Amino acid sequence: MIQHIFSGLLFLCVLIALTQPSYSEVYDFTPIDSLFKLITKHNKGMGSIAIRKDGKLLYSNSMGFSSVNSSVQKKANSETGYRIGSITKMFTSVLIFQLIEQGKLTLETPLSTFYPTIKNAKSITISHLLNHRSGIHNYTDDADYQFYMQASKSKKEILEIITKKGVDFEPNEKAAYSNANYMILGFIAEDITKKSYADLIKTSICEKIDLKRTYLGKGVKESENEAQSYIFLNTEYNKTTETHPSVAYSAGSIVSTPEDVTKFIDALFHNKLLKKESLDKMVELVENYGRGIFRYPFDNSWLFGHTGGIDNFQSMVAYDTETGFSVSYIANAVAYPVNDIVIFVLSQIYKRGVVYPNFETMEVAESILKTYEGEYTSKKVPLTLKVMVKKGKLFAQATGQDEFPLDALTETKFEFLPARITLEFEPQKNEMKFEQGGLKYTFIRK
Repeated sequence: MIQHIFSGLLFLCVLIALTQPSYSEVYDFTPIDSLFKLITKHNKGMGSIAIRKDGKLLYSNSMGFSSVNSSVQKKANSETGYRIGSITKMFTSVLIFQLIEQGKLTLETPLSTFYPTIKNAKSITISHLLNHRSGIHNYTDDADYQFYMQASKSKKEILEIITKKGVDFEPNEKAAYSNANYMILGFIAEDITKKSYADLIKTSICEKIDLKRTYLGKGVKESENEAQSYIFLNTEYNKTTETHPSVAYSAGSIVSTPEDVTKFIDALFHNKLLKKESLDKMVELVENYGRGIFRYPFDNSWLFGHTGGIDNFQSMVAYDTETGFSVSYIANAVAYPVNDIVIFVLSQIYKRGVVYPNFETMEVAESILKTYEGEYTSKKVPLTLKVMVKKGKLFAQATGQDEFPLDALTETKFEFLPARITLEFEPQKNEMKFEQGGLKYTFIRK
């Protein structure tokens, strides 16, 4: 129910349906300033944003802290580096297409050329890896991932994990998101060039377009203005787990800033990193998957980009081919959905009016909260949901996952806004109604 892995969090499947946007060269970003102040006031998130148009930076802002501990709080700023999660895959895809342009690879090159021991390697192509049609199992989905995600893993160890996990379907049978695809692609780029992934990102992308705060992470370094990730619990920000960079690597370990990320995607679509023919192949869709990029409908035009999530970092970048706008928001604490922030920003850019969120919640007596405690199960959901009271606040925890706080909407209905989860209790019936993303289930208390 709560994800803390670097697989792309595709919470931005469709932004909003708007009529053809109209805009002038005069932009008013004060509502975005106000939104950030509101989010900060209610401890609903920390992060940074950037808006760019045709290569020119129009707006940049940060809220909250890059680091919070007992002795010091470091405010985030435009230079704060965040882990961008699966936006990393866009960088990896660019590296692969650059190798194709150099004649060192093709979209049809079989995986067996490099790693013949992976199942179906003879039938899996570079193209299949790029658009998640390889069938290779997404090992970060498995329960055992939690036991090694914070430990250093060698290339050999990662390949052994991927090989052992096998495949979920035959190549090109369908599409299914898998971090394994992009780990393999990063390794292939290293094998061909005899350079490390970190060096490739630096020389083939960052130095070409002057990205000054983008690089492969080596573990969070607060002294170098890198952000830690947090979750707001019990009236304070608490540090979350830190996935080891070697485990995410070419699928999710790049550190960057929104200013750099928007500069990257703007350069990509202005053919400063790839030829037009390569970019056309990159954005070509097969069952809604591009090759390292996704496309989001925006009425008469499209937004291209990617989302990401690792630990409690969440990120998003989108580029509008019709207007030349690019937007990136990267958070190191999320209690108000990143998707909603981006929708608010786009609504302001295109002068569609904005609606500020209402963060007001009510207090419920601890004696009432206690009546909701217990373990709840559903025949339709293979998880037990434990509900408990801590320091006068209601929390829930699903099997094998982190606990999360619940804010009261009424005396019986509660929400966890970051994941769009609502729980409604009927203690006399020993029932709890669970809803997320339009899905509704009834849980029974044991």
